[in-house]
Amino acid sequence: MAYIGAGAVVLVMIGATVYWAVRYPFSRIFFDLGTATAVGALLSLIIGPFIGGSARRSKKAWPRSSGSSCSSSGSARSASSWASVGTIVAGKDWKSRGLKRYEERYQKRPHRTVR
Repeated sequence: MAYIGAGAVVLVMIGATVYWAVRYPFSRIFFDLGTATAVGALLSLIIGPFIGGSARRSKKAWPRSSGSSCSSSGSARSASSWASVGTIVAGKDWKSRGLKRYEERYQKRPHRTVR
């Protein structure tokens, strides 16, 4: 189940990165999705054991969790970075599309001769 959950998180992060890379600059994507990944990992470490329960019931008040959320957080961050790079290489990010529109507008205008 942990691998399925981690895979789902990675796929959602890839989709979110591609969706946002078309609309926003890389710095915003990096910090927004990085913050979302860190908060998600923190919540899964803190709240996850209480909701899912622990395999071993001990008398301790704080259930222990595995480190799988930290590893899935790292894989989600790397997948997000690769998705962003792929979007930039494909020329679908906001900057490449803006430069392409500028080039098309520039070629449509007649050039003025300098006197």
